Amino acid sequence: IVDVIAADTKDESNCGTTAASRTTYTVGRAVVEAAQELRKKILEIAAEIFHVDPSLIELDGNKVIYNQKERSLPLSEVAKFAEEPISASSVKRVAYSELPVKGAAVSNPHVLYASNVQIAQVAVDIETGEVKVERIVAIPDVGRVIFRDGLTGQFEGGIAMGLGYALMEKLIVKDGKIQNADLVTYPVPTAPDMPRIEVLPIEIPEETGPYGAKGIAELAPLPTAPAIISAIEDAIGIRFTNLPVTPERIIEALEEK
Repeated sequence: IVDVIAADTKDESNCGTTAASRTTYTVGRAVVEAAQELRKKILEIAAEIFHVDPSLIELDGNKVIYNQKERSLPLSEVAKFAEEPISASSVKRVAYSELPVKGAAVSNPHVLYASNVQIAQVAVDIETGEVKVERIVAIPDVGRVIFRDGLTGQFEGGIAMGLGYALMEKLIVKDGKIQNADLVTYPVPTAPDMPRIEVLPIEIPEETGPYGAKGIAELAPLPTAPAIISAIEDAIGIRFTNLPVTPERIIEALEEK
């Protein structure tokens, strides 16, 4: 049995913020390094069992193999020989970017930068002002995809956020109090509002990343609203410069035009 033990803030020193899409990059590098150390220890113990040099042992799935004698052992037997759990850990402290941040108390948490292109297809009803986002295509630069379903889910959620920014979400504050502090008066996108989403990642491995990966968290929602607003402009010839673009605003803009 292999257990992955997560770090806990009560036991660990300050390792910086979980921000700027740096978790996959930083934690991923630590996981790879720890796995390599664990592999080395397993091969060394197996070498003791076979009385050979570790360089002659290979790790293949759930067993170790001594090819010269065509002998193998399951990892469970290697673990029994070790008498105690075989463990490895890695601490990876990735420095903040040296890019200056004016007025910031700490330096920039970004380690790497990635990019994301999104294309929006919308339909605008010029009688009601309703905008239907029919399709979004996202083309992110991810380095290398580690978990495709996770990547797709991240973009589906991020695009939902961006759609809300573009068309629905507006915080109303009066005398210092929020006037629409519930989901009845502050609408957010639900399933019927969601477009068809395609995620087409560009995989150019990042040399310093775990298996070539970069972080992609904040990438997902950032281009969505601008893409939708640009598509609305393409449809009706009006450029909106503040959000959200509600049906009422579209009707008013069309009447003025």
